[in-house]
Amino acid sequence: MTAADAISQPALWPLTAILFIPAVVAAFLSLPIIPKAREEAIRWITLATTAVVFVLSLWMAWPQLFGAVGPAQFTIGEAGMQGIVKQPWIPAFNIEYLLGVDGVSMPLVLLTTFLTLLVIPVVYAVLDRKTYPQHGDAVVPAEAPAAG
Repeated sequence: MTAADAISQPALWPLTAILFIPAVVAAFLSLPIIPKAREEAIRWITLATTAVVFVLSLWMAWPQLFGAVGPAQFTIGEAGMQGIVKQPWIPAFNIEYLLGVDGVSMPLVLLTTFLTLLVIPVVYAVLDRKTYPQHGDAVVPAEAPAAG
């Protein structure tokens, strides 16, 4: 990819970043560079990564929130695919790297990144518990009224 490709396709970096930042960070964290004993650092890196991806998707979906509107951002009311990225990947087989968002997929991207940001702390809270619910265990609130 050349600099001219990046200029002609301004959505290349945000869509690609939303897609690949979590994968690159997960690959980095799986390497033995950070010892397992540094679990707290791994948790904060994971949470920071999901926050960055959420803010990036929010920047694409709601450009007015951040000020200036750019060509890589989503325009509400515009029909069709937006932010299309099309790059040849394996030319011998005519395989392309193709990304884009439309009026249905942009809210879903935003929802996915938001839910991921919410779920990460919950997962860590569950992992910190000493006992885990087993299959078939009834979950009963502490103040459940007695039957009868």
